[in-house]
Amino acid sequence: MGRKARERATALALRRRLAAEGVVVRAARPGEGATVRQLVLPVDPEHPEMFDSLASMIDSGIGVTAAKGKAVHLVAENGRGELVAALSAISPFDWLQGTSEIKQPIKDALARSVVTVEALAVAPAARGMQLGQQLLKRAEELLRAEGCRLLIADFEPSRPHLARYYTRAGFSLLPEGQAMHVGLPGGVILPRESHTDCRTSWKALDAGITVEPGLMVQEHSQTPEPVPGGVLVGVLPSNWATAGLAP
Repeated sequence: MGRKARERATALALRRRLAAEGVVVRAARPGEGATVRQLVLPVDPEHPEMFDSLASMIDSGIGVTAAKGKAVHLVAENGRGELVAALSAISPFDWLQGTSEIKQPIKDALARSVVTVEALAVAPAARGMQLGQQLLKRAEELLRAEGCRLLIADFEPSRPHLARYYTRAGFSLLPEGQAMHVGLPGGVILPRESHTDCRTSWKALDAGITVEPGLMVQEHSQTPEPVPGGVLVGVLPSNWATAGLAP
């Protein structure tokens, strides 16, 4: 059996198992915040306040204003009505609003073009069913339909299996501690530093995003140096100001 035939057989077996389990991937509903919080808390148990915020967003039923950014909260529900997996992805407001190098209209446009996976978890009893991959795929479909162009996921290097996990999902990985650099109008290069002790992965949701060489003046040097890993170009389309991405 060739590789493609094996992949088709694996996918068919997965669909049959999901159908047998009655698993449905859907949007999280108000009132499910606490359950989602318990599912995703093991992702980062030392910072539960982040998951408190996600639970509040789900229970309020109020999403991010479309003009300001995007948010997706998905769950996988089995045939017994139990939530067995969850994903939350939100525009990276902390990064963008804490950046002084760019003006607010571009910050807002980036918030509508870039989303980060804040939490992705599967209950132990439901692992091996590729539910996380199903949640990622559905999130990508929804975000792409809304005009999002880039999906980012950070993870701890101490969990190396996640490198393989995100690679299998089509993400590109940056070396541990390496910042992601986004090319903006006017030749501006905006860095996004990895969180402490985290590794960054990213996936283009639009074919217009490419990685190109770039030069950048470092903080302690006036000599331009090559940007490590290159620059992500096309995160904002060339016509961003007239394509519904600007106020």
